[in-house]
Amino acid sequence: MAEPSLDPQSVGLIAASALLHAGWNLLLKRAGGSQLVVALSKVAEALVFAPFFLWTAADGLPPWPRVALLVGVAATGVLGNYIALAAAYRRSDLSLVYPVSRGAALVFLPVLGALFLGERLGARSVAALALIIAGIVVLQLPALDRRAWRTLTAAMRQPAIGYAVLAAFLTATYTVWDKVALREMAPFAYMYLYTVVVAAAYGGWVVRHVATADRQATWRAHRGAIVGIGVMNMLSYGLTLLALQQGTSSLVIGLRQLSIVAGVFLGWVVLRERITWPRRIGVAMIATGCVLIAIR
Repeated sequence: MAEPSLDPQSVGLIAASALLHAGWNLLLKRAGGSQLVVALSKVAEALVFAPFFLWTAADGLPPWPRVALLVGVAATGVLGNYIALAAAYRRSDLSLVYPVSRGAALVFLPVLGALFLGERLGARSVAALALIIAGIVVLQLPALDRRAWRTLTAAMRQPAIGYAVLAAFLTATYTVWDKVALREMAPFAYMYLYTVVVAAAYGGWVVRHVATADRQATWRAHRGAIVGIGVMNMLSYGLTLLALQQGTSSLVIGLRQLSIVAGVFLGWVVLRERITWPRRIGVAMIATGCVLIAIR
């Protein structure tokens, strides 16, 4: 069997998606990174793209019972992912939880892709995904010594990691579901409709649990970032869905880890964050794995 690969168009789509993903995470970081900002961004995302959906994508959908199934499963997976991540973040740091939730998805995806989509990875693809996962782990080290590894090993036993791994499993699951849904729905219509469901759920949470004064203050302080996060998120995952239509799901999500490389670079240039040797080595490993995926 030939080694699976991505065509140049898919590589370009995923690279652009990764840059947009890093960009909205930068905006989220600068806006404080709260769940309220995320919630408001989902509502803004649904509102901003509503005219475009009504203009271009409202017609030509499958029967509504089928749309409800495809969109409902996706929205449930996305919401479950957010809930698991929130539970992890309440128990540990972003710098530990986020890379675990991203990297562990690459462990589940090949298995789920093989079981439900009939996808098979060759030796080079497996090596590339393993290199990316290893790079994500190395990124978490404070230094290159045995004590740092012992500290990381202890941190990985925290309950937060269990929630992060659950989030990764849900990410892998709805990614496989995305590819199934895209056989019947256009990428934008599919993503927009499940975004509306997620936004409605988040909106209900905001109304019930966040004081009006806090909502208004957060909007006034960060409205530019909130809208920017929503727009960039829609564009980022929309490009990923386009790539998923043609590419192997594990390779598409593996190459999307370029967002971590871009995020570290933006943290260094924009936020003046310190780039340690573990981060440099981890970024190099991730980038090398992405190159192995991208070459044909």
